[in-house]
Amino acid sequence: MLNTKQLFSFVLIAAAAWPAQNAVAQVRPGSVIKANTSVAKGLDKAVKSTVKAAKVPAFTTKATHSVYPSQALNFVPSNKAPKATALNPKIPVTPNLDSVLIYGKERERYRVVREELQNMSVKMPKEQSANIAAYLRHSVPDETMRYMQERYQKVLNLINKNQQEVTAFFTYASLPGEGRVPNMQEKNALSSAMYNTLMAIRNLKADLPDDPFLAMQDEYWATAYEGFNPLLAGHIRTQAVMPRGDFRKFDHKEFDLMNPDGTDYVLPQADTLILDPDEMEEMDSYAYVRMRQQNPPITQENAAIERTELLKHIPAGMHIAIINDDTLPLVNFKGWAEKGYFGEGATVDTFKNGLDFLDSMKYIKYDLVITDLLVPNGGKAMMKDLRLKDDRVPVIAMSKYDRGEAGEKDLFTHGMDGYLWYNNNVNEGAYGYIEVLRALKNYYYYKGLHNWGR
Repeated sequence: MLNTKQLFSFVLIAAAAWPAQNAVAQVRPGSVIKANTSVAKGLDKAVKSTVKAAKVPAFTTKATHSVYPSQALNFVPSNKAPKATALNPKIPVTPNLDSVLIYGKERERYRVVREELQNMSVKMPKEQSANIAAYLRHSVPDETMRYMQERYQKVLNLINKNQQEVTAFFTYASLPGEGRVPNMQEKNALSSAMYNTLMAIRNLKADLPDDPFLAMQDEYWATAYEGFNPLLAGHIRTQAVMPRGDFRKFDHKEFDLMNPDGTDYVLPQADTLILDPDEMEEMDSYAYVRMRQQNPPITQENAAIERTELLKHIPAGMHIAIINDDTLPLVNFKGWAEKGYFGEGATVDTFKNGLDFLDSMKYIKYDLVITDLLVPNGGKAMMKDLRLKDDRVPVIAMSKYDRGEAGEKDLFTHGMDGYLWYNNNVNEGAYGYIEVLRALKNYYYYKGLHNWGR
């Protein structure tokens, strides 16, 4: 126990130290407090002598001010500082040495990322929203073009909005000096903004793979996201997709639905209509096709014989969904089904966008889905939702992209099961269904050969 004299001496020393405490407390919050070495040493000496005289158990004294370089410190504003901060609640908290080293490494990493993003910004090509048609591999209806332009503008708006926040973060987080580490809520919000922007760019890039602006933006946001989340480095460059779940291995010939001997299933190119010209009167925009009634790729008799043979290898009574934004393929497939060309009991439902098709899956279980690649909210864009609803239905991609240019392996990874390349025989030809049946025969042959799950 301290006697009265010893206690009085201790109070006097504490009172003498009070001006020094006030001097420290009056320093502007958030600034670096430099140690007054002589004052600190005097205080330490006085305290030690008093403790020794009073025979109080020894304790180690430490200056509460910062002794680390300012660029290695983590500071908080005065209104965010913990209430139990030593000396004064307005004094910034000095982390331990381990934390200082971590913050220093983060700052250096942010600096490297900032410089990479700056270099890419300088080299960034001009956005191509007014030149979308140049990066489409085939013409599309006006409705689809408007849809693509709206998607492009939404992506541009997202980039402009989130790029300001990302640039500000990497700039201030990488500069020497004082600042504040974002709290967890702020970090999550910034990370989500980067991820959502990257995914929006990649979804649009899937339909415009040759757009240089989207390619560079993909690299920019992948770099930013990896820099912000270093534990994800190496996993961001490749877009994550749902696993197929059927253990099927990719084979180019089989996915392109080629004949087992490697030959092609397509008919010779021809300009023969499926419908009589009188049935086309309501389709004024396609009036030019009325003259294409010559050079059939196969005779009517041979087509009937082959159709009967092909249907022996295809499940009967299928309910088929066709998704395409072009009118002629929809008319053709519907007409083929009504004439029994897809077998007895087969029915076809047609859709001009992926959203209407996905909505129909609430009420109908399809046996086969054939989708165009460049269709609003269809193609690859709908595969995740489709597979969540039904992971057993075969999905065949159909497009005018030449084989090898359609990104077949990427389609396979996204859960599609085959690629049907079509020319004017399918789009405008009277006997295009022969090509479709040949391709489907090959699909079901390979399915039985390898025992595919779908």
